[in-house]
Amino acid sequence: MRRRHKQGALSTNGMRSMWEFVFVSQFLRVFQGKFGFVHFTSEELENAFLESHNSTLFGIFSQLLRILLPKRDIKTTTWQDVFKEELERRSSEWCPFEEGKRYDEFSPKERVLLLKRLIDYLADGKDDELNEFAKDFLNPNSSRVKPIGRDASNNIYWYFDDLRLYREIIGKKGRRTG
Repeated sequence: MRRRHKQGALSTNGMRSMWEFVFVSQFLRVFQGKFGFVHFTSEELENAFLESHNSTLFGIFSQLLRILLPKRDIKTTTWQDVFKEELERRSSEWCPFEEGKRYDEFSPKERVLLLKRLIDYLADGKDDELNEFAKDFLNPNSSRVKPIGRDASNNIYWYFDDLRLYREIIGKKGRRTG
C-alpha cells in the first residue's frame, strides 16, 4: 500500500471526524447489493475522496443521479453538470459548483458532503427503503443502529462493520458533534 503524503493524511483525518463520511460509507455498504456498488473498505473510500478523479466514485454519483432523475442520460463524464443543475433547481443553499468550480477542485470534505447531499435527495424521494435508512441512521433511538457504549464524559461510541470505532462527542448542553 502506498503511503500518504502529509496533505493526504490531514485530509483523511478530517474525513474521519465527519459523521457525514460515516453516513456515506454505511449507505454504500447497506445498499451495495441493491445498487451494485463496488465494495469499499473505509480506507479505500477515504482514498477515493482524496483523488481528484476517481472513476468508481464518478460511477456512484452517475448511478445515484440516474435513480433520482430517471429520464436523464447521465454518464461518468456528465454527472457534474447534471448535479449542478439539480442543486440549482432545488435552490440548494450549498452549491459547490458555483462559479464554474469542478469536482477536481473540491476539497475531500466538499466531495464527501456532495455525495451526502445526493443521498439526502434520494432519501427524500419515494423509495421506502432509502427513507427508512436515513431515518434510522440519523435517529439516535433507532433500533437498526445502536451505540456500543459510553465513556465517563458521556461520549458515545459506534461501530460500523469496518473495524473502526467512532466517537460521538457530546458537548456542553448535550449537543452532539462528530
